[in-house]
Amino acid sequence: MEVSIINLKKGQKDTQQPHSFDEIYYIINEYGTIEINGINNDVHTGKIIYIPKNVRHSFHANSDKIIVLYVISGSFLN
Repeated sequence: MEVSIINLKKGQKDTQQPHSFDEIYYIINEYGTIEINGINNDVHTGKIIYIPKNVRHSFHANSDKIIVLYVISGSFLN
């Protein structure tokens, strides 16, 4: 299991690629969107998102403030 924090500014590219492990994201601050397999979904402070392994996804900040994401990665369903 791995834990990390991602900070994204408006216009900054989220360079993530599909991972070989599951991820859980917790939005610590602000709002934005997450694109999952080509579909955009709104995210905001307090939202939790589960992304299974090998799923294409990327975050986009929608305000002038930095969106902060807490990430837990690992094999949760194995």
